[in-house]
Amino acid sequence: MKRIIAVLMLFVGTVGFSQIKIIKPEEPILIGKVGAFGAPNFTCKKDVKNNTYIFTYIDLNFRKTDVYKSFKFKDIDNAFDNLYKLLMDGLKNKPKEDITIELAEGEYIKLHFVSAFGVVNVNISSYKNGVSGTSVWLTKRKVKKLFGK
Repeated sequence: MKRIIAVLMLFVGTVGFSQIKIIKPEEPILIGKVGAFGAPNFTCKKDVKNNTYIFTYIDLNFRKTDVYKSFKFKDIDNAFDNLYKLLMDGLKNKPKEDITIELAEGEYIKLHFVSAFGVVNVNISSYKNGVSGTSVWLTKRKVKKLFGK
């Protein structure tokens, strides 16, 4: 009788643990990064599971420490390629005014183009829930690298 109870306890113990399943989180895929001396100031990653692009950058408003800010959006209606095209068009022909884009849930980004010494640069500012941040200045080459083109 003791052996039957021992075997049953062993069986119940293994069945109980087989209900637990360890799930490894899927890491977003790195699309591109821009930075000086190997330290990324701006990165672009894609969350394949949610079809979302995540941009993370060091906020230039903080001089003494590195404060990271980010914005993200789903790739609906080819939004990723449309943002790339918008940036490249602005770097080719500087717009007269800043371009503001509404992402989702009250999140906005502003593209600010400046021409200096004949070269057009852009920085991206993001706004969400009263929190804002400003990215590093990007040239055409850096935008291509950031978007993995």
